Amino acid sequence: MEHHEQLAPTTSDRRILALDAARGFAILGIFCVNVALMARPLVEMFSHRPPEGAPAIDIAAWAFVRVFCEGKFYPLFSILFGMGFVLLIDRARERGVRVVPLYLRRILVLALFGIAHIALLWYGDILLIYSVCALALLLAHRASARTLLILAGIFMAVSLLTAAVGVTLMTPPEPGQAISHTEAASEPPPEKTPDEAPPGPPSLVAADAPAQAPSFAIDPGRPPAEQFLELLESSEDPFVHEEQWAELEIRANREGPFDQAMTFRLIHYAMFAVFAMPFGFGPHVLSMFFLGAALMRLGVLSHRHLLMRFVALGMSVGLPAAVVIAIAQANASEQVASWLSVATFAIAPFVSLLYLAAIALACSTPLARFVRLLAPVGQMALTNYLLQSLVMAYIMQHWGLGRFADFSRAQLLAMVFAIYAAQIVLSNLWMRVFRFGPTEWLWRTLTYLRPQPILRSPSARSTPHPSPQHPTSEDENDRVA
Repeated sequence: MEHHEQLAPTTSDRRILALDAARGFAILGIFCVNVALMARPLVEMFSHRPPEGAPAIDIAAWAFVRVFCEGKFYPLFSILFGMGFVLLIDRARERGVRVVPLYLRRILVLALFGIAHIALLWYGDILLIYSVCALALLLAHRASARTLLILAGIFMAVSLLTAAVGVTLMTPPEPGQAISHTEAASEPPPEKTPDEAPPGPPSLVAADAPAQAPSFAIDPGRPPAEQFLELLESSEDPFVHEEQWAELEIRANREGPFDQAMTFRLIHYAMFAVFAMPFGFGPHVLSMFFLGAALMRLGVLSHRHLLMRFVALGMSVGLPAAVVIAIAQANASEQVASWLSVATFAIAPFVSLLYLAAIALACSTPLARFVRLLAPVGQMALTNYLLQSLVMAYIMQHWGLGRFADFSRAQLLAMVFAIYAAQIVLSNLWMRVFRFGPTEWLWRTLTYLRPQPILRSPSARSTPHPSPQHPTSEDENDRVA
């Protein structure tokens, strides 16, 4: 018999500081990556090179995100999701609650949040993907740490294999080679000397595209989404019309109306679901889910020597490899750069584990004061994740300031740190009064099928955060964004 009334969300005095703080830090890292997609046309993000002709400060911002953030924080989120899953499952069993119905409700609500996020704010949502991948995690809820590690290794291998297949099938064209058929017909290409030839083998898609793609002219009087759909139908390779693609996306976001911008969001998300999710990304998320679950089963947060090993591997392998890959990609052809991206799936988790281990170790040092500032951000991770999208949508979209594509990389990165600083302040103030963030409260209420108390008791407001060396059976998965 299922007893919903026996299971309720864990109060703040039983939270794990290391996981909350790591999640709060991950909110910053994922925002550093996401902001470019929130504020710039999607086609700009396909290049592995820094912005052409950009000032040094923008190149530095690009390099910072490329080395320290890109591909490193969604694995950290995924590891934390897996760790939280184990905490939830173990706690449910202790209370005699049936695991499967409870968790299915949880991920169903998460999926609904993701769908609303995509339709209303931004196409780069991770919540819907997590809810789908969590089904596989649920199937292994009785697995041992050894089995979970094996599953993590299997899905890592699958992610590398499928990423390699994706690169083979979908290598993007070289920058500057994707020109419209009209331009190709009206102006003969200049002859190139051997010194002018681009490095590396030419893209077959790019080489064939000008001869195959029909002309496409933008009509300022017609809805941009309608023209974008026609653009996609006019050529098998939309990169041929990347300038028109970008122009239409900018118009839709700056000028609206809402249905035009939403159409772009839905199409871009569908592109990601079809072309990225099966080819590396989806299996990689599952690998990190299982790795996080295994680490929690092994009690890694209570083993200082293991945490020190993660730090050593991240510093000696993860970060140096990230630097080498970023430099190599910036100087290689897009085909070679795409192949190097496959290696990132294997290398990035070393950096993710470095971040997690460093935060866990800092909890027992004088840096714990700073770590405690991040913990409320992590306790409200879902709220803060969605709030970042809401604030950026207001700045960029037609219903707000309409400044889409107006900011440089450096300006966007400065914007990220300013918004995150505000989130630290607001999260700390909020969590002094309330038990959960507003979105977390709604998630819990829908999961447990009854309204949850949201105000803290006076005595709980002064309760210190628990030590990471003494983990508790906690409902951590609620706070994964």
